[in-house]
Amino acid sequence: MSNTYQMNYRTPIAESWNHTPLPTFEAAEDVSSMLERLKAESNSLESYFTELESELKRVHLKRKVVGKKLGVLSELIKDVDALHAEPVTVAAGPQMEVMTAAAQRGSRKKQIFAVASIVLVALAVAFIALEKNGQISCVTCAPAKALGLM
Repeated sequence: MSNTYQMNYRTPIAESWNHTPLPTFEAAEDVSSMLERLKAESNSLESYFTELESELKRVHLKRKVVGKKLGVLSELIKDVDALHAEPVTVAAGPQMEVMTAAAQRGSRKKQIFAVASIVLVALAVAFIALEKNGQISCVTCAPAKALGLM
């Protein structure tokens, strides 16, 4: 079998084709200025890429921190839900009565101490105000005044 369609790459298909190279309109200066612009754009893109990469790392780190915080909060929520779900057990007997009485005595002592502290502060403020107005003179306070305490 003979191949009737043989391609010859050296001869043009159409005779009207121009085999002379096209004249280049760009001068060497234009090419060098375009090359400089491309280098500048390349540097700009490289710095932009570096900024994007650092921003991505920062966002990734923030995402990890937020994820850990959410994990801790979910554990706290689970603990609170577990505490709410537990039934309150009341211990009966003389031991519970003794603990309740001690708690009442302790809270009563705290209340008395708080009221006494408020009364003492009020008296001190009233005494200082009366002394400043000159309505009372403190003869026994002379040593304290000498020391600069009053």
